Amino acid sequence: MESIWKWDNPTGLQVKGIAKEEGGKFKVEIFEIYDVIPRAGVDLNIPIYRKKLMWMETKFMKKFNFDRNFKPVPQNMVQELNSVREKVHRKGFPAVVLTINPSNGVPNVSPRWIVELSDKSWVYGDSTRHKTQINAESPSPVAIAIYDFSTETGVLGVGWVSTTESPELKKKIEDFWKTKGFNAQVIRVNEFHPEEIYRLSRIGITKIYESRKRSEWVKLS
Repeated sequence: MESIWKWDNPTGLQVKGIAKEEGGKFKVEIFEIYDVIPRAGVDLNIPIYRKKLMWMETKFMKKFNFDRNFKPVPQNMVQELNSVREKVHRKGFPAVVLTINPSNGVPNVSPRWIVELSDKSWVYGDSTRHKTQINAESPSPVAIAIYDFSTETGVLGVGWVSTTESPELKKKIEDFWKTKGFNAQVIRVNEFHPEEIYRLSRIGITKIYESRKRSEWVKLS
């Protein structure tokens, strides 16, 4: 991450990306550019500066023919998953998104709220293009755990992620975030498509759904 400031009137630009060494110098491969604007007053509970997304690189996005690859999850399974999701979210626990960097195998774990769960997908949003989002957009499988830490029970989905430009889902995510005190702009609406689903408990993991063999779907992820 790098910043360019005008110090006599503290405004400027901030870029995010990956630094790479070339010929003894570091170059930043830019993923996002923000306009950084100072807040009025001092409040230790909020950042001093707010950032507005100005530009975002999209060339690394995965491309899917989703209609061709889609296999709906049975409705009885969807009902069970939604029951777990609602109980877990009601207790204040977000889901956990697990991704890996396909270039080096480094894992990344990050909390996300699943705002909609249907036979088609589990919907969650991202406000910045960080490791979780970059990994999900890369050719890499993704797992999401919806887990009740108080009872040590939950569900785990393993599959792949695509993105959508749906304004309805974008608004739904932002409205849900506001109920959690998180007022931010959604830059990615993600749809997680489970190919395998497991029931989790403190004594083990049980597979309860499989759309097809992993060797068939992993090439789509």
